[in-house]
Amino acid sequence: MKKLIGCMVLAVAACGGSKTAPKTETAQTQNAAASTLTISELKFYEGDEVGLKLHADGKFEAKATHSTQGKPPVEEWHQIGELAADGTISHDGKVMGQLQADGTLKMTDGSVAPFKIDGETLVAGEQKITIGDKGVFQGTNPQMRPMRVDGITDAGSKRTALLLLAIIAGASKASAPPPAAVKP
Repeated sequence: MKKLIGCMVLAVAACGGSKTAPKTETAQTQNAAASTLTISELKFYEGDEVGLKLHADGKFEAKATHSTQGKPPVEEWHQIGELAADGTISHDGKVMGQLQADGTLKMTDGSVAPFKIDGETLVAGEQKITIGDKGVFQGTNPQMRPMRVDGITDAGSKRTALLLLAIIAGASKASAPPPAAVKP
């Protein structure tokens, strides 16, 4: 999962915010239907290893593996947030942001995430990520192990999977330690 998150961080970190054309009421109404999410059981894989799960109740969790000296590695699942069908994202019971009708993710502090869900495509700067017929993410780093998601049933669940991919990438980027200072 560490590689999966690292790949997602690179995908989102390389992009800046997107500029959108002025909105009209008609465009907002049309986009609202296009931004609907389907909350269902989804499993995210890197190669054959599950690293992230979304449950039908909207809770999503990531796998962490740790070991202590002399003992075999232990895998644990940790809830990292909740996602609602209206695009509301929460962490520890606190709303963090919401997917807007135009596909942007507006955070509660007023900032907008540097990606957009455009129909069934995750757009991060110049990079576009989609999900193929077999759940394989298209447009990710080709040098990484294939990433896929199981449980896609409709366009709404594709958008849900793409949004989770972007959220996890953003969370990983935010929690990454700062680069070490270079000493002269």
